[in-house]
Amino acid sequence: MHVLEVCSIDKFRNDPLYQIRSTIEAFNNHMENCIKPGRYLVIDKSMNQWLGIGMPNLKKVPRKPHPIGQEFKTLADHHTNCILRIDTTCDPKPKEFDGETGMGKLSATVKRLVKPWFFSGRTVVADSWFGSPAMVIMQERLILYTVMQVAKRRYWPRGMPSTDIVGQVEAPRGSHFTMKKTTDDGNTIFACAYRDLKVKAFISSCGTTSLVGYKSIVEPNGSVTGIKRP
Repeated sequence: MHVLEVCSIDKFRNDPLYQIRSTIEAFNNHMENCIKPGRYLVIDKSMNQWLGIGMPNLKKVPRKPHPIGQEFKTLADHHTNCILRIDTTCDPKPKEFDGETGMGKLSATVKRLVKPWFFSGRTVVADSWFGSPAMVIMQERLILYTVMQVAKRRYWPRGMPSTDIVGQVEAPRGSHFTMKKTTDDGNTIFACAYRDLKVKAFISSCGTTSLVGYKSIVEPNGSVTGIKRP
């Protein structure tokens, strides 16, 4: 794969990341054509480490292994662990889906990442940076399922049968509480709070509430407890 971008001050003023646009586009097109992903697509954030000076859109994210560099949103195939698509973040250049009515920046980013697999019935997995009821509904309309962690709030999510999902979880480790909602489109959303060491909340448009997973955990006092997971 070879790309060439001639330096231009005018281009830089309009798009500080113009020099890597063609590389990202070529990479995305190549991976779309050469790899057929499995059932699960995983979306996350990635950092491109930078050791020089003068990089546009430079970010510092202390929690990352390489905290200084260019941040990207990426989509990977769960089965091969290969990154299949890359999208730039926090840059001013308008991109596909940004102008759609009611479409937020993050939703537009996710929609661009999953575009090659619209209506494929695959499952998109992501952490709490991406998870929200609106994100699940958007992907349901594209015939994509989702399993996403969500940031925990006491009164969340709005419009669900119970307003305090975290408060419904009992104290023992392994306890969980699940809510189900039918959207205006007739689709189903599940919200589940699960207690491990802390309560974690998830939102999903697929799955089961049956206790099918089994896990042995070591408690802080050294004892071993077996729990089932939904």
